[in-house]
Amino acid sequence: MKRCPDGIAPHRSQFKLAGRPFCRVASGIYAPCPELCFVQVANNLNLHELVKVGNALCGTFFIDPKTRNGLGKRRPLTSVQRIRAFIGRNPGILGAKPARRALGLMVDGAASPPEVFLAMALGLPHRFGGYQLPGIAANRRIRPSSKARAIAHRNTLVPDILCESGRLDIEYDSNTEHASAAQLTRDAQKRLALEADGYKVITVTARQIGSQGEIRKIAEQSRRRMGARLRPQSAAFRQQQRALFRTGWSLSRYHRREWLEGAPEPVAPTPLCPTPADALAAPDRALRCPAAPKRWPPSDAGTFSGLESTTLEPILPEIEGSASPGITSRGNTPKM
Repeated sequence: MKRCPDGIAPHRSQFKLAGRPFCRVASGIYAPCPELCFVQVANNLNLHELVKVGNALCGTFFIDPKTRNGLGKRRPLTSVQRIRAFIGRNPGILGAKPARRALGLMVDGAASPPEVFLAMALGLPHRFGGYQLPGIAANRRIRPSSKARAIAHRNTLVPDILCESGRLDIEYDSNTEHASAAQLTRDAQKRLALEADGYKVITVTARQIGSQGEIRKIAEQSRRRMGARLRPQSAAFRQQQRALFRTGWSLSRYHRREWLEGAPEPVAPTPLCPTPADALAAPDRALRCPAAPKRWPPSDAGTFSGLESTTLEPILPEIEGSASPGITSRGNTPKM
């Protein structure tokens, strides 16, 4: 048993078994490291799905059905740099070619599945269906001016999606994490502080993220901020954007039903009871409230497998003319 070259993940033990890198989970138990997992799934996923999975591996969240919004926080499992270093040491491994192609389109640090999708929709090149905003970064910590620090009452600010060259911040506001009075105050302070330092702040809601038309408007605002017009320069743009929006923001297809064991009990809506008129129409028999179906609480990570009450329905796009996965008014409301 030989220890792998260092540099992929110093916070965990890694070994080579039969020529492949593994992480030691417990004594005598090993699992493929995240870098190897990414290269392995690259053989079975299309480019958009692969970039989404890679961004999730490099993100600061994990799916947790026990929490209110379906997400938990953690250190990133890996990074774009670590995956690139792994492929460099194993250039002939199966899946290296598509994985290497996806690496140039990925970002580190996304804090939720919607942020993953926003980074893709706004940052991917035109030939892959994105709006090609330059220098997209997720949750990159910046140090504001003294004036902005006084407004925000904090020493650093973390824009959700930052385009530094355009002094642009795109904030994702979910219904679950941004509804409290305290959080609304923090959001307002953050926005005012960024604007005081010359940033333009654009807010994206849960309803907008699944609409091609709404995302296009956001991209147009962003381009105007940079003094340029939005003109996708690729014949494949329309087709690729339809494919991108079919991928959607949700990670529901990666959920496993057994993860729901021990999660909070489903919340049943208030049943509809019979009206007084119904009671008068049948005075000789008792009328009871019908049993209401159980519903799972909304999840920021997307729908949970097998629970139809929270299944996302497609929103008809305002451009392109075909259905694209999105969220409905009752739908899941992501974000940290």
